[in-house]
Amino acid sequence: MNSRTMLTNEDMNRTATIVGWLTNVPCCIAALLCLIVLTPAGLSQTHEKPKLKKFGSSLDRLKWDKEKQAAVEKRSSTNPASENEDVVRVDAQLIATDILVADSQGQPVKGLAKEDFIISEDGQPQEIGHFSLGADQTVPKSIVLVIDYSGSEVPYIEKSIAAAKTLIDFLGPADRMAIVTDDVRLVASFTNDRKKLKSALDDLLADVQLVKHYGMSRQFSALMATARELLSNEDIRPIVIFQADGDQIGFLQPPNSNGRAIPGRIQSFSLDDIVLALDKVRATVYTVIPNVRLIGVPPEELPQRTKEVIKNAARVYGFSTNYSKKDLLQFALENYLPQQQAAAKVATETGGWTAFLELPEQADEIYSRIMIDVNNRYVLGYYYPSSRPRDGKRHSLTVAVRNHPEYQIAGRKNYVAPLSNP
Repeated sequence: MNSRTMLTNEDMNRTATIVGWLTNVPCCIAALLCLIVLTPAGLSQTHEKPKLKKFGSSLDRLKWDKEKQAAVEKRSSTNPASENEDVVRVDAQLIATDILVADSQGQPVKGLAKEDFIISEDGQPQEIGHFSLGADQTVPKSIVLVIDYSGSEVPYIEKSIAAAKTLIDFLGPADRMAIVTDDVRLVASFTNDRKKLKSALDDLLADVQLVKHYGMSRQFSALMATARELLSNEDIRPIVIFQADGDQIGFLQPPNSNGRAIPGRIQSFSLDDIVLALDKVRATVYTVIPNVRLIGVPPEELPQRTKEVIKNAARVYGFSTNYSKKDLLQFALENYLPQQQAAAKVATETGGWTAFLELPEQADEIYSRIMIDVNNRYVLGYYYPSSRPRDGKRHSLTVAVRNHPEYQIAGRKNYVAPLSNP
């Protein structure tokens, strides 16, 4: 990175940080604040999507359709073929999901076999065509770390990066990993080179600590680009670790936008579009929210917890934290709670779960717990029904363990059917 690039990025980041902060808070204070597809036999597992000139550029081809209330692809009059340059069309035959089975005490159930499971699509039982254990190192994992390093996350960055390095050490010989930041930047392409991955994280930490260059709080855009450009139906176990506070939610399309987003920064997609994109590539998302937990907290506790959230950001931005209980509750209900709920939703909808990184020293335990969860899962797959058209529609997916209705099953609840090749 040369000095000219560094200065430009810093100036852009400073502007975006101020704008993002002002639009994420109530007007009353001047705007304060996995279902995965196992590739058919004979299909290469090392194939990657054709790389775009710039990571995130596929988002420029999206536009918001008010009638459909969904993001749609723009049509190019000059070069229609370029519209799908990042799409890999795969004749997917085996639909699979990774699930966690827990007993009535919430402990993982181990030692189950293929015959113990019943898998159904739209209520119709399917014949299991694949079965493997989550810890099986012959089944490759494609892991993407999407990390928010915006100013409000500074207190957590150092410990989080150290924890991510531990995660890198857990990678199996067939696994690969990529790293994406909340300024929609691919800082490390898919690789199993541990040294290269750790070096990318070191550079990110140096940006924060030495250059004072922070991310742009576009974590949902980074997640959308990850689903559209990095992952594909050829990834056997696509896993996303999404470390973000969700404060871009106000810039997404309705019903997500809070109506205070600055024109020009509103994205061309909604949170539902992101979930759909993740469904298409069968990615399991684990969300890590680096802040004080507000989800599930009694209303009477929200003001005090919200004050702690504001204090974390105030360390970087330097504004006052002296607000009334009423204002703090309003901040929680209108801003911080919806942000956390949005970040958590992408995990819940894709069969993963959410953890709160309330103290920096918790990072290592959370990242280790994610890898333990991944290894404790079962991977089940069935062949796509030949009688049904490959229509690209969403279908429900249920898994049960024979003779054990008390077992809790965590995993993907739906998937998007493959499309026929044109």
